[in-house]
Amino acid sequence: MPPQFRCIAVPDPNPALCQYASRLAPYSGQAITFHDTQPKDTTEFVSRCQGADCVLIGWASTMSRATLESLPDLRYIGLACTLFPGACNVDLTCARERGVSVRGVGDYGDVGVVEFVAMQCILHCQRHSPPTELRGRRVGVVGAGQLGTKV
Repeated sequence: MPPQFRCIAVPDPNPALCQYASRLAPYSGQAITFHDTQPKDTTEFVSRCQGADCVLIGWASTMSRATLESLPDLRYIGLACTLFPGACNVDLTCARERGVSVRGVGDYGDVGVVEFVAMQCILHCQRHSPPTELRGRRVGVVGAGQLGTKV
C-alpha cells in the first residue's frame, strides 16, 4: 500500500506520537521528524511544517489563517487533542476554505475528567464537619453527553 501522505510533520513535542512513530511511518512517503521543543515562534513552526501535506499537532500549538496560508501543500491536520469547533487551535474557517481536513481525537481526556469529578465529590463531602460518606447520597450530573454519562 502506498503512503497516504507525501510528508507528515510533527512540529511540536508530543511524546504520545513519538511512541507510535513506527506505526505512523508507513503513512508518510518521507521520514517523520519529531521535535522535543516547542517552536519559538510562528516562523519556526511554519519551517518545521514546510512541504508537509499532513501536520499532527497537540493543544499547545495554534494554526492561524496566516500559518495555514504559509503551507500550500497542507491537506490534513490531525489534532492530538479534542476538536471543539468553538475553541479550536486551528482556524477552521480558513482550513475549510483551503480544503484542509481537520480531525481531533474523540473522547480525549475523558477518563481524567471523570476521575476529577469523582475526586471533587469526595473532597466536597470531606469538607463538612463531621466528614460525610458518599454512600446513600444523590448526585446530579448536568448533561448526558459522552462525558456526562461516564460520570
